[in-house]
Amino acid sequence: MEIQLPPKKKTLLFVEDDPGWRLIISYMVKNMDIEALYAESGEDALRIIKDRKDVEIMFLDVSLGNGISGMDLAEQIKSNQCYKNIPMIAMTAYEKQSIEGYQENGFTGYLQKPYSAAQFGAVIDGNNHLN
Repeated sequence: MEIQLPPKKKTLLFVEDDPGWRLIISYMVKNMDIEALYAESGEDALRIIKDRKDVEIMFLDVSLGNGISGMDLAEQIKSNQCYKNIPMIAMTAYEKQSIEGYQENGFTGYLQKPYSAAQFGAVIDGNNHLN
């Protein structure tokens, strides 16, 4: 008789400087089978991924306020061999056309704020990375 192990939770990193958006995201992921890690800045995100090698998807706010920008953060993360091939989603209130070069910086997808729980869930499930 073979023992079935429960499926491993996905580990996601959310880099968002706006506390309101972090709260919204926490409600969206509440009933999903994931472990959510949160960073308020690019610098916080770099500290988290230095210690954690199990992050499977990253959601980065393009405009992070003070400090490193979301675009620069994406480029730095993609230069890390451990995270070179993971999905990285740009989150922004700007239209896709106005954030030229986001794919060249390492982003694999885009979510325009405000986005719905269904759009968010589709990206997490891997159905909608390059929209």
